[in-house]
Amino acid sequence: MMITNVLLVEDDPEDLMILKEMIQTLLPEIECYLAKNGIEALHICRSLSVDLVISDINMPVMDGKELVTIIRKEISRHLPVILVSTSKWEEAEVLSLGATYFFVKGYSFQESLNKLEYALSVYAK
Repeated sequence: MMITNVLLVEDDPEDLMILKEMIQTLLPEIECYLAKNGIEALHICRSLSVDLVISDINMPVMDGKELVTIIRKEISRHLPVILVSTSKWEEAEVLSLGATYFFVKGYSFQESLNKLEYALSVYAK
């Protein structure tokens, strides 16, 4: 599967820009759609063609867990959804909800970039 459109979902504006920078570093030709919560993300998923969703878990209005659950039930069982968090304890739960991959945000840009690059190479092809 070729990825041309990525939806990035993150409530923290600074983290959202960092995530966008990471994606554009790895995939310079990619189109990034941005949402600050799960509700905005669902609107984008329903109205635009999205090849991959990368979402934070802990957000107001609708969190990443609820987002992946609704994506799986109403939009696509096959759309790759990568969830990220600051806590490793959520991994088993989010994978059981239908997330394609989960990783803990790194302490550095390079560490997070490496984790995202791995996720893209394995789970979003």
